[in-house]
Amino acid sequence: MPHEYGLTAAMQNKIAAKRDPEFEKAALKWIYGYLGEPVPEEPLEVALHDGQALLKFMKKVKPDLVSGPIHSGKIDAQLRENIGTFIQACTKLGVRGTDIFQTNDLWDKKDIPQVCVTLSALGTELQRNHPEVPAFGPPPKH
Repeated sequence: MPHEYGLTAAMQNKIAAKRDPEFEKAALKWIYGYLGEPVPEEPLEVALHDGQALLKFMKKVKPDLVSGPIHSGKIDAQLRENIGTFIQACTKLGVRGTDIFQTNDLWDKKDIPQVCVTLSALGTELQRNHPEVPAFGPPPKH
């Protein structure tokens, strides 16, 4: 990635300062643990980059929530579609639009803290409506 200057660099630094490595590790442990798969050692933005684990997670939570295949391979458009499908599934589960990241936030690694906001909000919604899923994120307000 080329070195950024000015306002772009300032924004990137501000976003990077909001990252919480412990939360990111806990999020990966939650997702991969529920899938019964080994937790990756790589950073969240690498482990979830192609959206495959996110969609597997959603299909396990509610199989009819996600229709169509989980794309694998090297075709960027299909992998980005995985992320978009995950975002749609979050909306269907009740995650507020203001809590949901945009595809580019994860794909281009532009705003990983917002990805974490989404995962936390998803965890809260799943505690409310799918108690069989291990708890993650703040408990729902009743």
